[in-house]
Amino acid sequence: MTKPSTTRDVPLAPSSTSVLRYDPCACTTQLEPSRIDMNRLFAALGAGWGAKKLGGGCFTTVLIFLLLYWLLRSI
Repeated sequence: MTKPSTTRDVPLAPSSTSVLRYDPCACTTQLEPSRIDMNRLFAALGAGWGAKKLGGGCFTTVLIFLLLYWLLRSI
């Protein structure tokens, strides 16, 4: 029993006769830690601090946290 291949032939263009080999597992670069993760961390920390300072009760603190997190993520 043979293992199915992950590569497939993908034509370059409808009128072209050459074929490009497509291999989804051929990625050789590793993902670098991005700034997006740090921005999310700082947004969560800032929203938590702001919600603690501005919040009155449990429910309003959660609402303020969500609002501040959304605002800080959009900047």
